[in-house]
Amino acid sequence: MNAWPTYLDDERLAQLRSPAIDQETLKIRYDPTCPSEWYRGYATGLMAARAELVQATTVSNAARLVDTLDQSFQVPDDRSGPVSQPLAGYKFALMNAYLYATSASSVQQILHTLDVELPCIAYGFFANRQRGL
Repeated sequence: MNAWPTYLDDERLAQLRSPAIDQETLKIRYDPTCPSEWYRGYATGLMAARAELVQATTVSNAARLVDTLDQSFQVPDDRSGPVSQPLAGYKFALMNAYLYATSASSVQQILHTLDVELPCIAYGFFANRQRGL
């Protein structure tokens, strides 16, 4: 089991931002009260899931890959610390990726969902950081 994921830095998060954010996804995924570091973890988790999913040959295989990645990190009971906010976001992203993998009809559909979601999560990071969260 790994101790912590390596989180995306600000530069990589900035690269994920897009002027053409899917507004429907943004409405669902953006929470103006979430800490910005939670969004850092969320984006990192989606990128980690995406890296695994490009190797998947079937939806079933995709779900197993995400589940294995998810099991490699444990969220500590105390989620209030500066390190644990990103980890909680990371684990939430993997939970979503697993749900996408178990409900999608193809691996390409899962990858597309992640690609649409990532700019929204990067937006959440920068918007909430600017708000002091």
